[in-house]
Amino acid sequence: MNILLEKIRTRFDGYGMKLRTVHISHIPELKDEILHMHKSGMFDEKFFKENLDWINSNPKYSIPDPKTVIIAASPQVMTKTYFDYSGKTFEITIPPTYVYKNMLHISEKLLKETISALGFSVEKVSVPLKALAVRSGLGRYGRNNICYVPGMGSFMRLDAFYTDWECDADDWQEPADMKECEECGACMENCFTGAIKPDRFLIHGEYCLTNMNENKGDFPEWVDKSWHNSLVGCMACQLCCRANKDSIKIEKGPHFDEQETELILKGTPEHKLPENLKAKLEELCAGDYYSMLDRNLKVLLEKDA
Repeated sequence: MNILLEKIRTRFDGYGMKLRTVHISHIPELKDEILHMHKSGMFDEKFFKENLDWINSNPKYSIPDPKTVIIAASPQVMTKTYFDYSGKTFEITIPPTYVYKNMLHISEKLLKETISALGFSVEKVSVPLKALAVRSGLGRYGRNNICYVPGMGSFMRLDAFYTDWECDADDWQEPADMKECEECGACMENCFTGAIKPDRFLIHGEYCLTNMNENKGDFPEWVDKSWHNSLVGCMACQLCCRANKDSIKIEKGPHFDEQETELILKGTPEHKLPENLKAKLEELCAGDYYSMLDRNLKVLLEKDA
């Protein structure tokens, strides 16, 4: 094994993180696979435009001649947040993946301390993360189309980095699904919206509750308020999954008082929020979905009022 790669993996292992490396030439292959599925009619057109249309353009990066892609998985937890509203305190979940800054900072720091220290460049990039993780052998697809990494389950976050360091190890391989899914239909039974169907492995993303609350617009009339379970995303298919039985971890997050909750519900622009409220939202990485936060929070408060 390449000495530098062994050093990087050892450093990542110290934080419970895992990584794989693939040659940069495989990125167009990932893009072509997804675009082929689109042309074959496997994606709802609105869903594709909202979530995958960016794949039509190449990943944006500044490294002149990238040679290797590093795909990293970091262990994540569910975060419990607390909102005071109408004299009550509501406990609201944020799924793993969304609260990520600490682990992202660590992965970037470790790569800079190892790769950049030798004169190479490292840059975080946007690529099809789940597909890359499965193609590299880092993870496997679940029946719910979520990527699962051994030892972490779906309680993890994926990040990809380009580097001009040419790594000898190319982990590219055929995609694999989890064996646990072969005789299990828990995710199909527990999906509120019926997005997971028995007739095909690719879920109907347009019906996925996560897709709905990650994008702007009103929720469809057929979506029952009682189905909403997270400030963003959805935990229905992850909490029932047997592959997650040893991976579920929960941490307490910020507590928002009545005034702060009202400011969020009013859709107050981020730059007009009090500094202490900004800090709480930054802790939750809520800037990624702040434009949907008032809508999502409102429906969660209303259903439990």
